[in-house]
Amino acid sequence: MDSTALDQLKALHAELLALIDELAGITALPEPERSQLTAVRWRLSRASRARTKLIENSILPHLLALASPAEVQRLGALREQIASASGASSRHVSGWTIDRVLTQWSDYCAASATIRAAMASRIATEKTLLYPLLRRAPLNGDLQVPRAQAG
Repeated sequence: MDSTALDQLKALHAELLALIDELAGITALPEPERSQLTAVRWRLSRASRARTKLIENSILPHLLALASPAEVQRLGALREQIASASGASSRHVSGWTIDRVLTQWSDYCAASATIRAAMASRIATEKTLLYPLLRRAPLNGDLQVPRAQAG
């Protein structure tokens, strides 16, 4: 049975929140374990990209075609937030190479807390805006969204 876009979005949100929590636990340590940190960062980036692709390529086009003018405005604002967040995330990941993280651990922990809070806030916004709209206008079928986790 094919899942709906709402099912897929909920699953990605749950995965992202779990990974955000896992990264928070790692950054609470006095020093990181390189392989664990690298793996969590990779899985978090992959899940975030899958979520963005689902929203941008499937959910937003579907909802924008059916939305009221007020909803179109809110969806447009979400699209702008996604673009801004993607840029911030890209700068964070490229600026905080694993070698830099290991040598500037406390600074990374602070930067990571900021980006994790922004990600959690965006997920809350997506839940508030997209879940009700997707319940009202379901998007069904196999959306060909890549799995966020390998294996």
